[in-house]
Amino acid sequence: TMDVGKVLKTHFGDACDDDIAEYLVSMIEEDEDVLASLDGFKEGVGEMLVEYGLCEEGDVDELCGKLFSDLNLEDSGSSDDNNGKGSDEKDGTKSKGGLQLLNAPVTLKKQADELQQSAMDLKEGSLIETAGRRLMENQTIEAKEVRVKMTGARSRKMKKAQEEYEKSRTYKDDSFEIEAMKANEIYMNESDVKGRFVGETITVSPFNLKQPGTTTNLIEEGDLKIVSGRKYGFMGRNGAGKTTLLKAIATYSLAGFPKNIRIVYVAQHSVATSLSVIEFVIDSDLERNALVKEEKELKQRLGHNESDDPTTATTAKDNGGGDDGDNSNVVEEDSERVESLSMEEAESLQMELHRVQERLSHIEAWNAEHRAREILKGLQFSPDMIDQPVSSLSGGWRQRVALAAALYVSPDLLLLDEPTNHLDFGAVLWLQDYLKSYPRTLLVVSHDRTFLNEVVTDVVYLTNLKLQYYKGDYQNFVKVREEQFKGRVREYEAQQMQIQHMQEYVDRFYNEKRSSAQAARVKQAMSKKKALEKMERIADPRDEVDADSLRIKFPDPGLFKKDILLQTDNVSFSYDKSSKRILKNVTTYIDKTSRIGILGRNGAGKSTLIKLLVGDEEPTSGTISREFAFTWALFAQHHVAQLKLEITPVEHLRGLYPDLSVQECRNYLGSFGIQNAHATTQIGNLSGGQRSRVALATLTKRQPHLLILDEPSNHLDMETIDALIAAINAYQGAVIVVSHDQYFLEHVAKSFWSITDGNLNAFVDLKSAKSACYKIKK
Repeated sequence: TMDVGKVLKTHFGDACDDDIAEYLVSMIEEDEDVLASLDGFKEGVGEMLVEYGLCEEGDVDELCGKLFSDLNLEDSGSSDDNNGKGSDEKDGTKSKGGLQLLNAPVTLKKQADELQQSAMDLKEGSLIETAGRRLMENQTIEAKEVRVKMTGARSRKMKKAQEEYEKSRTYKDDSFEIEAMKANEIYMNESDVKGRFVGETITVSPFNLKQPGTTTNLIEEGDLKIVSGRKYGFMGRNGAGKTTLLKAIATYSLAGFPKNIRIVYVAQHSVATSLSVIEFVIDSDLERNALVKEEKELKQRLGHNESDDPTTATTAKDNGGGDDGDNSNVVEEDSERVESLSMEEAESLQMELHRVQERLSHIEAWNAEHRAREILKGLQFSPDMIDQPVSSLSGGWRQRVALAAALYVSPDLLLLDEPTNHLDFGAVLWLQDYLKSYPRTLLVVSHDRTFLNEVVTDVVYLTNLKLQYYKGDYQNFVKVREEQFKGRVREYEAQQMQIQHMQEYVDRFYNEKRSSAQAARVKQAMSKKKALEKMERIADPRDEVDADSLRIKFPDPGLFKKDILLQTDNVSFSYDKSSKRILKNVTTYIDKTSRIGILGRNGAGKSTLIKLLVGDEEPTSGTISREFAFTWALFAQHHVAQLKLEITPVEHLRGLYPDLSVQECRNYLGSFGIQNAHATTQIGNLSGGQRSRVALATLTKRQPHLLILDEPSNHLDMETIDALIAAINAYQGAVIVVSHDQYFLEHVAKSFWSITDGNLNAFVDLKSAKSACYKIKK
């Protein structure tokens, strides 16, 4: 008998993410019609498998048959006779293929508590579990009644979760795709009229930029300057307006920005499509698609025989054509059309065809697949993954697909929003080298200091509603900013000293009697008073640093008597006996002061190790010991993605902790920098970094003894990362961090676990762990 979740994992791997898996498991376990027969199983489960892109419609029957068999279920016609076949009565339950069916009185209080906890966990989108939860027993009712109530509640809850999940996918994917298509149409039309932009510098000045859906300015009287071929790092606090400006540029909605320059924008979202990875990347070149279509139409009008044209054959192949059948009718029709064209019309069409083919040559349209595969290879895609459907990949790999598509298009202006998110260290190194030699213009938002130092030639800093420009990399930007800040402080202090001396003089002599002896000093005091009144005061630059909005403070987990929280002994894991071991003979421990950084390539087993540590997976061999009553919290990026976009942070927190008052919620969120209007702003209108703060606040409210952070610096600005580092270092519990951000790891971890080929090795410094993990020395 196998666990339902493990059966799904065996068949679908990472393609079946946590949301989909939970929904399918619940359907299989709770719906009696699904359990009763193979036909019911196909009807209930098969539709979901196709909808989620886990299989093609033609493969449903065969796949459902395999799943039905692997779950040891039997058709109702052969196993419904209560003769004990396929069932085992124990403790008042019957086991049917590993699925518990109740047939005796059970504890209502226990079931109600578990259901309430399950609903809270689903709503929160978190993986928080309290070890040693006590069981309480009060009253009992017949099992059938309990099952009906639980099934109904579970079904309603799952239906609601599914609706929200689909709504979220539509919100992210469809709107972005539509905007990209509209932007490409604008670019193509403008290029046809004016020709492609050939200037050296793009200047838009002055301009204002409003926060979406509000009248609040994010930029006032801004001055945008972009020099061709430069690589800009775009800096600024979370919520300052960086992403909003990138979107305005990408959609050509920024007044004064040229519309005949080719732009591609990679946002902080992942794509979802049934196309294969290689098909999606090639298809993402919207200009190429439009040009290929236009070329085909022009050739048809001119009566060209495509079978005699090698370049057209390539185009036809790329677009699913290439039919070698009889085309004599087509040629005859084309000939008739050519005869109807005047000499002038034919020449005009021929010139237009030449223009289209020149542009296709310029964007290397005929080398499409080779370029796409080379880029995917650099981003660590295996040959098998390249031909898989995008929908079968995890969120992190889908993000890589979107990045690969942008690099493949190679636009005049490439806009990247946190491109290193979801990349392992090897892929980050490849991307650094690729972008350093990128021949066109780049504008990138990133929190990764090392990446910025390697790639950018300039920094654009958005602060106080203005854009400021700095030559050099991020390190030089920090140095210049510090010097400027110190200079402003000196100016402020010098002016304050001048004001003090002048005010003292005025206070001493302004009100003196106007005797002839004092007249000169009184006159001078009056002059100084007027000068003070007219003086333009310099603001204290230290007041611009909003310490409260930067701070993050984790709740105190309280005392824990034992030193060791958790330990593993010779633990190995694989999803089934026939598959390769993901982890091998892992022996380690976590104590209440641990600060551990985990490194490993994508797919090395980092997530699997975390699931084993918290009990979401059981080891294939070996043991894991956890101290009674110790609590843990796991933060991962899918917790941010599962936040409800239409509610506010205060509403979100009160929904999970109804005993908290509005003011208590505001105070608690304030300890994570979500203050004032942000606490009552719809989460959908918050920046990625602000959403991460909301998720962190939610997860740590239960005061865990162990905090596990999976890529926590994604979407955070530099100042917030520094605040998170300070919060972790002040935290009284244990911390495990998975991150590709070297700066972050170096400042929070005291030991490092490297996972390579299923083996876990511990190191005391990041350089050694990195060298062992990625087989590089840099």
